[in-house]
Amino acid sequence: MKRSTSPPPVRRRRRLALAIVSIALLSAVGGGAIGAQLRSPADAARERRAPRASRITVPVEQRRLESKLTLAGEIAHASPITVKLAGPVGVDAGAGAIVTRVPALDQPVVEGEALLDVSGRPVFVIQGTIPTYRTLSPGATGDDVLQLEQALERMGFGPGTVDPVYDGGTEAALDAWYQARGYTSRGPSQDEIERLETLQAAVSTAASNLREAEIAFIGAGTGTTAAELLGLRQAVTAAQRAVQESADAAVRTERSALQALATATTLRDVAVQARDLAARQLQVAQVPGANDPATGEPFTAEELATRRAALAEAERTLATEQQALNEAGTGVETARAEGARAVTAAQEALVLAQANLEEALRPPDVAAQQRAVDAAAVELLRAQENLTAADARTGTTLPAGELVVIPTLPAAVTAVAATRGGASDGDLVTVSPADTTVGARLDPVDAPFVQPGARALIELRDSNGSFPAAIEAVQGPAAGATAAEQQQMRVVVRADDVAAIRPHVGAAVRVVVDVASTDAEVLVVPVAAVTLGADGGSRVEVEREPVTDVVDGRTEIVPVDVGLRAQGLVEIRPPAGALAAGDRVVVGTEIRREVPA
Repeated sequence: MKRSTSPPPVRRRRRLALAIVSIALLSAVGGGAIGAQLRSPADAARERRAPRASRITVPVEQRRLESKLTLAGEIAHASPITVKLAGPVGVDAGAGAIVTRVPALDQPVVEGEALLDVSGRPVFVIQGTIPTYRTLSPGATGDDVLQLEQALERMGFGPGTVDPVYDGGTEAALDAWYQARGYTSRGPSQDEIERLETLQAAVSTAASNLREAEIAFIGAGTGTTAAELLGLRQAVTAAQRAVQESADAAVRTERSALQALATATTLRDVAVQARDLAARQLQVAQVPGANDPATGEPFTAEELATRRAALAEAERTLATEQQALNEAGTGVETARAEGARAVTAAQEALVLAQANLEEALRPPDVAAQQRAVDAAAVELLRAQENLTAADARTGTTLPAGELVVIPTLPAAVTAVAATRGGASDGDLVTVSPADTTVGARLDPVDAPFVQPGARALIELRDSNGSFPAAIEAVQGPAAGATAAEQQQMRVVVRADDVAAIRPHVGAAVRVVVDVASTDAEVLVVPVAAVTLGADGGSRVEVEREPVTDVVDGRTEIVPVDVGLRAQGLVEIRPPAGALAAGDRVVVGTEIRREVPA
């Protein structure tokens, strides 16, 4: 019997069921794919809706607002002065003078001390405002002479009456000053000595001419014998010589008295300093609980007694020196009075001798001889006057090259261009007052915001150092400035502690200037938060309800007055109760797109 090849009924039903399930699954997958590409009208409308705008807000702050301006500058010495010789040193001008001593860098510049030496001669420093421009010698007058005498008085070398006249007192004070500093003052030059000798020879010649004229007059016949006329002539000559000698003696006596006065003044000042030192030492020892620095133990009664005795001795010495000074002052006046009396007496004797001679020389019919005598007498008088005037102008001189005038002291040497053995012409040293400032560049546009007295901060560029300061001056472009320099102004800044910035001279700095600030804490917002309304007034938009995915939120327009602007912020003044710190104001918007469900 043959086996059937058809599947059994149960197997056929199973295959049919699997085929139906497969068809159903394929239909479901295909339907899902087709459905994904189909949108309802509501879905399409929702996706076409505009993106929701979200506000950008920031909180209102309450703080103090400050406006600052930053300038570039450099720390420098204030008003440096370049020292040059104003003329020759010593007796001879000489173009080959060389520097024989130079000062050390940072050396203090002290009035009355030699800043440097040129050909062994000192270059002294005094304080004043009139620069040296000439050599000063006896007989000179002017404000520069007054300035010199004021300096001599300050240094303790009193010139007598401080005035604009170079006289014997000035000369004696100069001699004492040079000697006290270890130098010799400059005496007459060879030319001056030769000029005096020439004038003295002219006086001798004039006197000889007068004698010859008188002899000729006698020879013409007079009622007076030759011996009598000779005696009268000799009396006149002796009287003339006495006038000159008395004048010279008066000058020498006065100079000596002035020198004694200067010495007594110095000794009195030394005694004052010694007395003050003894008083301070006793005062320190008498302080309750004070210890002797030498032993570390309290001062004993014996030590206190010793200090009291030292003070008493110093006071006695001071009294003695003061008495000596008073006597020296009286001596100056006495010397002047006695000298004046002696000169007057000699002049009166000369007038009498001349009158006697004139009386004896009054012969008849000798008019020509008389005129010759008169002319010779005039010639002699003129020669004597020339000699006296030249002698008064000859003496101790102060060469122009030996004096440097510095407007401000104390000062220090901040640069040395001269070299020992080098030429003395040109720049020698730079002297700067003991003051240090910062010079900063300022754009003219910013000039209205920088005023003298404004506070500032000096910041070192190469470190974190900073120094409180104040604006001292705002200066325009200097005369003769280039076109580029005309576009810049200069600000002078002074540190509160000048000594603190002095070690940084030459350093580049930033100068932060406080331009403006609010007096107290105020409400501030970013500048972008303030807009203009239709009426031209300022306003801010305040968020009263924030934007969410559900609601657009709510804002309120608040009018404000604006104040100081600085650092991207602006001061606002809203109506009372309309705005407070922490409220959020709108500064912009951003777009938030919704993601379809």
